[in-house]
Amino acid sequence: MALLMHVKRLIERCDFRQQRCESTLKALSASRTLLEDEIQALGRQREGMLELIHHERPQGALLRSQLFMAHRRLAVLRASIKSLQLEETQLKEKLIELDQQQRLIHESRHHWVRKAAKYQSWLSKKRRSRLMTGLRLEELDTEELSVWK
Repeated sequence: MALLMHVKRLIERCDFRQQRCESTLKALSASRTLLEDEIQALGRQREGMLELIHHERPQGALLRSQLFMAHRRLAVLRASIKSLQLEETQLKEKLIELDQQQRLIHESRHHWVRKAAKYQSWLSKKRRSRLMTGLRLEELDTEELSVWK
């Protein structure tokens, strides 16, 4: 009987670990959504700056100071675009790390599901065995009573 209680505790532990893995997966999924939204926002911002560069190009006759000012603005925009690209790359790397974490947690959850199934199977076999033993004993008792009569 103590062994059955021990197995039940093991099953409860497996269930607890599964729930913890599921809550971690939900949190990682929420983080993933935030990262994807941030990456998309950076992409839109970068595209806006590229469009601004396209419209900002000097056209027609300009004074030298105006030309230098336009080149400075373009240089600042290009530097901003590079900065956005770097930030986008870093976020994509975080997204890859997050995917790896999700995969590991999912594998861990699957591990605990298999363990719980194994314990449940063992528990049901043990119960079935006890039931069959009880039925055999009852059958033997009835046979013994019929022989004595």
